[in-house]
Amino acid sequence: MPTTYILAEMMRKKSNIKTIKVIQNNVTYEMTEESANKVLDTTKKFMDNGIYAVRNGDSIIISNESFKDKKSLKDRVNDYKKKGYEVFFNEKRGVNQ
Repeated sequence: MPTTYILAEMMRKKSNIKTIKVIQNNVTYEMTEESANKVLDTTKKFMDNGIYAVRNGDSIIISNESFKDKKSLKDRVNDYKKKGYEVFFNEKRGVNQ
């Protein structure tokens, strides 16, 4: 394990900084909650009518699920919520009901 990683991990634990795991394309990034929120804000801009992320506890999975109609989107959002996820999504105006 690289020394810089060990030192960074020791400093993080000592300072009690809460970290979030952000998973995108099967790659896991560990960052502060503030940085994770910035990633969500950026990702949100690229999704018109769909789910751009789901969160469960300290893990956020970046998604790219787009839908042709609002009903399909709402159904999928409800599926995630039933499983205990917080869902981040956009609804584009003018999309078929």
